[in-house]
Amino acid sequence: PFSFPPGLGKEDKKKFAKIREKIMRAIEPQDFIETIYVDELSHLLWQIQEIRSRIAKLQQENHPIRFNMGCDRDLREGYINVDQHNDLADVKDNIITMWMPEGETEEIFASHVLEHIPHFMAPGLLQKWHVSLKEGGRLILELPDLEALCQAFGSADEEQRQLLTLCIYGAFADCMGPEAVSAGTSSPHVWGYTPKSL
Repeated sequence: PFSFPPGLGKEDKKKFAKIREKIMRAIEPQDFIETIYVDELSHLLWQIQEIRSRIAKLQQENHPIRFNMGCDRDLREGYINVDQHNDLADVKDNIITMWMPEGETEEIFASHVLEHIPHFMAPGLLQKWHVSLKEGGRLILELPDLEALCQAFGSADEEQRQLLTLCIYGAFADCMGPEAVSAGTSSPHVWGYTPKSL
């Protein structure tokens, strides 16, 4: 008989069941197909175990459950620091696909993250974060105000325009953390927001 592992919320169970269904539906599955689905399942279970252990540590230290998404070098005390490209992060994983608890999180902090996410993926990510937040929980987003930057650009001198352009389009490699650079990642902004569009 099949049972879900502990720690799964409603959305997690749906995701887990879909992966299991892929495996069960395969007729005479070839090894490589079976391996893909088993690896996907294993990764989900690893995520749950890893994040649950971080949550338990926070609770032992009387900290609320707080995530620092896409932390880069900004490792915050009392947070679960998440970054796909930083080996020093508490959880080295993709913030879009990673597992998160449902209705338990006190705060999700994302500084200069959302503008790096493709626009069509942002609503799903924000919905995922909303599901993770407990009632009264906080989502803190810090990102460039595209409208204000464009207004400032018109009256700026050439040096200021260079800095404003950097703020609009994203960081150059020499402005990024060594972990991100060594991983071969770049840091362009793929969308712009204003307070109204958010």
